[in-house]
Amino acid sequence: MSGSLECVQMLVREGANIHDVNRHAKTPLHFAVGERSVWAGEQRAEEDETALLKYFIAAGVDVNVFSSSGTSPLWYAVQSDNLPAIRELLAASADIQLRNLYGETVLHEAAYHSCLAVVQVLVQAGTDLHARSKTNASVLHRAAEAGRVDTLQWILDHSRLTVNETGSHGWTPLHHAVFAGQATMAKFLLEHGADPTIGSSPGGHAALHYAARSERNETGEWKEDSTLVRYLVQYGADVNAPADAGCCSSGGETGEYLHEWFFDAQPDEPPEELVYPIHCAASSGMPSRVEALLEAGADIQARTSIYGSTPLHLAARTSGPEMVRFLLRNGADPEATDTAGCKMAHHLVFAMRRTPRKAMEFLVENQLWDASTVEEDLEMIKVYEQMAKCLRTRNFTNIVG
Repeated sequence: MSGSLECVQMLVREGANIHDVNRHAKTPLHFAVGERSVWAGEQRAEEDETALLKYFIAAGVDVNVFSSSGTSPLWYAVQSDNLPAIRELLAASADIQLRNLYGETVLHEAAYHSCLAVVQVLVQAGTDLHARSKTNASVLHRAAEAGRVDTLQWILDHSRLTVNETGSHGWTPLHHAVFAGQATMAKFLLEHGADPTIGSSPGGHAALHYAARSERNETGEWKEDSTLVRYLVQYGADVNAPADAGCCSSGGETGEYLHEWFFDAQPDEPPEELVYPIHCAASSGMPSRVEALLEAGADIQARTSIYGSTPLHLAARTSGPEMVRFLLRNGADPEATDTAGCKMAHHLVFAMRRTPRKAMEFLVENQLWDASTVEEDLEMIKVYEQMAKCLRTRNFTNIVG
């Protein structure tokens, strides 16, 4: 750190302006508070890791200046979990009441990005533990999303917030934890009274719909995993609860960004059809999730409300042959047609249209189509015609890709 300070001092002597901002309106102070994750581990014990920060503050750099994304240096320090920098900024009268573009406070950021000690310091400094964002999200929801069990427990112990607190679009902490793949957090919440049957507004999305479809887990890896589904079923989740098909989407955002992406309807958007958790699981590519739902009483022949899709149709369209094979072994009907007259085979051949022969070989090998007629019955022009009819009922026009 002393090297960084000496370098800055040399640049200032040569005429550099410490008040300059870059194209994102960030000052040197923004970068000074966000560096700890890079260099703190190599810091010599006798050195002051906040020396550069103190230098900028003493030189008069505004501790409350906003970047173009609407965040102050205190936000950057919190996002970097930089407790020493946070203490220095608070001592320099950094404004703890500032909010970002989504109405979140610095405590919302801390609950997600920082350790419990940072949350405690900010609360002691006067941040409101009960503050809500523009869409009514609390710090409890952010802690759940990040999987910070110790922070969430502390918030519950020191606030009026409850384990079933509803926030943005009716999401509870359990919704956030499950959507983010935080199995340990979800288990903690369920053990402490979280209600897995609460649905979002709009959509009626329960945590089980997200668990069945989610591509996330605590390690950030995509792997076969039914842990969340089994936890939720164990604690009373309804395996036959309907929800609109938006629950089968999988976004990469978090916090307020997530809800802006997930729930903001477009003008003239057609109504979503209703699906069940087993439809979400069939689309996930993970047979163990379908298995867990079937063991709990889910209907393998369940149909969506508008297009009449079964789990097998969705698996053929989105998950591929292995999920199709699993569903068939468990009693799915390969002859079932959706409202456009499409069978599983039509969806599979269309989904594998770049390698249609592999799809046909799979169908023949698994005795799902007559080897003598498969090429004639499922030649691509016929499949395209059938799928065009199917997609027209869904108001889609571009089927080539």
